[in-house]
Amino acid sequence: QPGVHQKIAQTVAYMKQHLERALQLDALAAMARLSRSRYAELFKQQTGYAPIDYFIRLRMHRACQLLDTTGMSVKTIASSLGYDDPLYFSRIFRAVNERSPVAYRELRKG
Repeated sequence: QPGVHQKIAQTVAYMKQHLERALQLDALAAMARLSRSRYAELFKQQTGYAPIDYFIRLRMHRACQLLDTTGMSVKTIASSLGYDDPLYFSRIFRAVNERSPVAYRELRKG
């Protein structure tokens, strides 16, 4: 199906530009002009992840970059990525990276 790769790529680009926003699957599907279920199916085929899982991984990748390259607090990083609750952010970070943000930073700086 021509254009599907491009549609998915467009939504990935949108995700990367809006890491601080709460993204809804319906909005992403609408952007790609696909049904929610079809979008989720095609997205997973192309990336190996469900759209929201992928978005979380993009956010956590950005969090790692910020931990590596800035002195920003975990709370500030969480907030910059759209997480109002730093503890919730830390839980998600740990689930993706297998260590807390503080432990991640210490390991990298060590």
